[in-house]
Amino acid sequence: MRKIHPHKKEENTMKKLLVLCSCLLLLTACGTQDPHQEDFPQTFELHPKASKKVSNDLSIRFNTVVEDSRCPTGTQCPWEGNADILLELSGGDLETVHLNTGGMFPRTELYNGYSITLDELKPHPVEGVSIEESDYTAVLSVDLEIEESSAP
Repeated sequence: MRKIHPHKKEENTMKKLLVLCSCLLLLTACGTQDPHQEDFPQTFELHPKASKKVSNDLSIRFNTVVEDSRCPTGTQCPWEGNADILLELSGGDLETVHLNTGGMFPRTELYNGYSITLDELKPHPVEGVSIEESDYTAVLSVDLEIEESSAP
């Protein structure tokens, strides 16, 4: 029968414990990082009827331009007007939302931990020129939703 020296036994136990602690530290560090935080913010363009998978828990489909009453280039208007688009958001519960270009209407929607903003709708109307829906391009930006901390 082979005897193990007490110091060798202790040394082996310490090595195993060190390896276990190292593994736990690595797992804890990996679990606390957002796996896709470095991918945001994102800005991209979508045409009507087109979709973009932003992440595993967010897809955006640009359904349609609901209205475009923006003041055409070459005219004078009493106000800037507004373009309203309809988006379909999925990855959590399916949601349809309106985003707008006009300052009096919502430009941003919070959904499933993300902030989705309509930055621009191209092209801008020009006096006497009609725009086909297929000619529109929505410029959208997506960022991780920033939680506001409550003041004490």
